[in-house]
Amino acid sequence: MTEEPKSAIKLFYSYAHEDERMRKKLEKHLASLQQQGLIASWHDRMIGAGTAWEQQIDEHINRAHIILLLISASFLASPYCTGIEMKRAMERHEANETRVIPVILRPVHWQDVPFAKLQVLPTDGKPIASSSWRNQDEAFANVVTDIRKVIEDLMAGHEDRGESVTGLPPSSLQAPPSHSPTWNVPYSRNPYFTGREAVLTHLHTTLASGTNAALTQPQAISGLDGIGKTQAAMEQDLLDLDPILQKHEQLKKLASFIAEIDVSEADLEMLYYSSIPDDPLALGTWQYPKGIMHKTSPLQLLRKLTDAPVPEKGIRVPPILNFVERLARYTRDPLAKQLRKWVEIDATQAWNVSTEDIAALRERLEEEDRQSAVLESPRQYVLITLETVNKSESKPTSFTVKAWLRYGKEEKDCEPLHWSEDIYFTNVPLEHDFSLFKLIDKLLNDIGAFNRRLRIVGAKLVVEFFLPDELLCSDLAIESWELDDDKIPLGCQHAVVIRSLERIKPQALKYRAFWEDKWKRACNLTNSTGEKSVYYISQLTECDGNKIYSKLRRDDYVVCLCLMLAPSLIANRREMFRKMLKAGTPIALWPRNLPDEQERVQEFQKRFSRFILNQKPLDLPVSMLKQRLEAMEKTEEYHLGSYLTLFWDDPNRLPPDDKLEETAIRM
Repeated sequence: MTEEPKSAIKLFYSYAHEDERMRKKLEKHLASLQQQGLIASWHDRMIGAGTAWEQQIDEHINRAHIILLLISASFLASPYCTGIEMKRAMERHEANETRVIPVILRPVHWQDVPFAKLQVLPTDGKPIASSSWRNQDEAFANVVTDIRKVIEDLMAGHEDRGESVTGLPPSSLQAPPSHSPTWNVPYSRNPYFTGREAVLTHLHTTLASGTNAALTQPQAISGLDGIGKTQAAMEQDLLDLDPILQKHEQLKKLASFIAEIDVSEADLEMLYYSSIPDDPLALGTWQYPKGIMHKTSPLQLLRKLTDAPVPEKGIRVPPILNFVERLARYTRDPLAKQLRKWVEIDATQAWNVSTEDIAALRERLEEEDRQSAVLESPRQYVLITLETVNKSESKPTSFTVKAWLRYGKEEKDCEPLHWSEDIYFTNVPLEHDFSLFKLIDKLLNDIGAFNRRLRIVGAKLVVEFFLPDELLCSDLAIESWELDDDKIPLGCQHAVVIRSLERIKPQALKYRAFWEDKWKRACNLTNSTGEKSVYYISQLTECDGNKIYSKLRRDDYVVCLCLMLAPSLIANRREMFRKMLKAGTPIALWPRNLPDEQERVQEFQKRFSRFILNQKPLDLPVSMLKQRLEAMEKTEEYHLGSYLTLFWDDPNRLPPDDKLEETAIRM
């Protein structure tokens, strides 16, 4: 294990294991602070096998300078989180021995718990998993900004007054030096810096000599102000790539080409992010270089790309060659020819890349250019389908995932999407221990690099899964999972629609007229008092939305066009429920007048049972949607949660737009 810097702030995560995924996301956002040696994070997943875990937790929580409480319903319902970890954290905070920072992960009532008197994150206590943020990354960035301020405060330590912010001896937290021991100059190269050949030659000779002094002692350039010390150091740093590299000469030649290219920082970063490995396995190990955003140069990126791993799938071309090919397509003609010639002559030999791989890369880039032009159409979206491979009774059902680009209204305006070659699953068996939604979850994790490419060209990704009929309403579909930005509850619909990237939802082009008519009829529903019964939540202001939500909470129930298929239902009722999947109609079953969540679920089960028993299978078709009730801890059953969604379901048609999912109907 890497030894943590002595001056690093020790950070402790206190969280419920149900929130581990969000804890990992926060840890990723804090990774830059860890890489800079500012923090040393610890959580209970770092406990080794055979270790006394309680002793380890006590030891680290008592040594931590910052304790993050990751707040959710699961955290507050956990006796260990609240009764032991939070209690000890608050004791140390009140003794001025640590800083406790509550981070609100999900909506939950926390205003009457002990940490309520502290400043919570994100800003104004807005939960990370809420519509207050455009996406979760924005919320996590807000949290990290404030955590960094606390870290800077702690590292300053008020040592000039002999005080200790953390309650620890001032010597245990070393204040940062007034200047960094080394300075990686983040400026672009000066093309007019000339006449320093002798100085640069001397620097190169000294640094490349291999002597102990060259390898272990800092080399300094001294002289009067303004004579070019900084520029000389930067020139040496940028141009003199590591001489011990076998590819030093090729890189130096490439550097001379790149130094002549006039490229904006934004375009440079776009080319860089397009060139790094997009294989899912490589993504897990490859980290973006620190300081790349808005303060780098082509040569610095070139250094980073030399160490990037080669993709394990698809076209096996080193990222640096991918970058050069993309740069050649970006720049003007004479330099583009030089760059391509460098790839064909110098790079293919130095990196042991075949001419066939280079040709395949160029063909793929041409395909990207062609599709990028198509992707500029506002009507386009990406369609991902699950196609059944076999239906054998003796073997598990298996299927292949394929991606298509839909850019028009007609079926002929749909073509295979070659960018997605790395996300195909072929002949994947679907068994009880590997459920459908776990497979979809894996697919969406693997689609990350592909999604990033779409964002680079300004495209929007929409993922739509059409489930094979034999998988509908089966126990295999009873799973819960979440996307990066939103927890998307899924049920057993004939057409399951999953949205990604800022919750963008497609128009169902082919069936829009049908659904617009059905939607208009639904909007005209009225209750017994003549009051309009449909609320367009997506069109309301935040104030109006809160008023309607409060009104619904005071009522006995909220009508929902969805029901769940819970594992707790007996077999005959479950089968009856399956047969009723023909179309959508509103049903009022969810109780709102009971304060306890578990009582609500029990009452719902009673109403649900009465409803099923009183209906003939084909008389009243319904749509099903399930959500896990997070407030019910330590249960494997899935229940309809407190956040209900309207969903029209039809065997052959798609929902038209956002309104269907964002409307509550009251009967």
